[in-house]
Amino acid sequence: MESYSLYEVNEYIKRVIALNFEEAVWIECEINQINEKRGNYYLQLIDKEENKDEIKAQASAAIWYRNALFIKKKLGKLFDSILQAGVRVKLKCNINFSERYGMSFVIEDIDVNYTMGQMELQRQQVIERLKAEKLLNLNHRKTLPSVLQRIAVVSSEKAAGFADFMQQLNNNKYDYAYEIALFDSSMQGKNMEKEVTESIREINDSYKEYDVVVVIRGGGSKLDLSGFDNFNIAAHIAKCKLPVITGIGHEIDQTVSDLTANLSLKTPTAVAGYLIDQNLHFESTVIELTQEINGEIAAIFDQDSAMLDSIQERLYYSVRDRFSSERISLESTKRLLQSSIQQKFLINESKLTSASLILKAVHPDNVLKRGFSYITNESGEHITSKKKASKEKEFTIHFKDGKLKANTNGKS
Repeated sequence: MESYSLYEVNEYIKRVIALNFEEAVWIECEINQINEKRGNYYLQLIDKEENKDEIKAQASAAIWYRNALFIKKKLGKLFDSILQAGVRVKLKCNINFSERYGMSFVIEDIDVNYTMGQMELQRQQVIERLKAEKLLNLNHRKTLPSVLQRIAVVSSEKAAGFADFMQQLNNNKYDYAYEIALFDSSMQGKNMEKEVTESIREINDSYKEYDVVVVIRGGGSKLDLSGFDNFNIAAHIAKCKLPVITGIGHEIDQTVSDLTANLSLKTPTAVAGYLIDQNLHFESTVIELTQEINGEIAAIFDQDSAMLDSIQERLYYSVRDRFSSERISLESTKRLLQSSIQQKFLINESKLTSASLILKAVHPDNVLKRGFSYITNESGEHITSKKKASKEKEFTIHFKDGKLKANTNGKS
């Protein structure tokens, strides 16, 4: 049996590849690993079974320094976002085969539109799955408390967005105090899904200690924020036991996680502003209600005061009228009494006059003038009978014109 050296076989393969891949080709794949060294980038490319994580193809690739400069100039800030593990890409590659080092792909260009399109397609698939599992609006049904003070924050401690968030809260002009519990998590990269979902599960274990969950990340490209289009992260946000507020990226960005959150705001600073405004609204409402209550109390006092004034006025006039009526009655009684007394006096005066006339008429002097006389004993007592006179030794007979003494012997 004929045999060949390894070099001969590799040389043959090199000629076959050179003949069949004379020009660069576009390859659709996923970046599995990437490393940079001295401006050169070394990648491991993979292709997976559809809807599975099983790898069905794998190859090494490189972006040499000169090509890297060209691609960076073309993509700008998207360069670092696209060249990350887990990102699906379309690469323009020269396929080379070395007898010593084997086959390699030399990357000359990257089709950014393909990557963005794949991301959008994947995003829509995630949204449809969330709808199918009735998770898209689940967290929306939770009611945000009137006061938001105990905040569970899912973010990276070193992220600028978290620093902006804390600066905004700590320097609020109303001096509101907040209790912040940071659940430090990667905000992009391969560890993001694991760390963010673990943080949410940890918050759920002690959810009664918090009022709300905040997921924040500063700005970045769509690719930087694509981790928040992940189904597991969005589902964990949807099923969180507390209302979730997101502040991810810039004002034009909206991730799937934003869609499942109770409230989606544009930036970490906007989230901090909302927390402050929410508490200000509560305080203003309390002040307004206090003023309304005070107004109601004042109105009741005014009404009761007016009623008391009215009662007092009616009482005053009632008493005055009563006094007036009683005074008139007393004056009438007084006049009647005076008239009655006067009449009584007149009657009694008439009686006294009559009595005086009678007494005058019966006065002994007047009786004597009419021819009568009377007898008194030595003691001045009147003697009105013969029997009594016979007992007296001496008595006096009174006449109109004088007295006459006599005794029982008839001597005078």
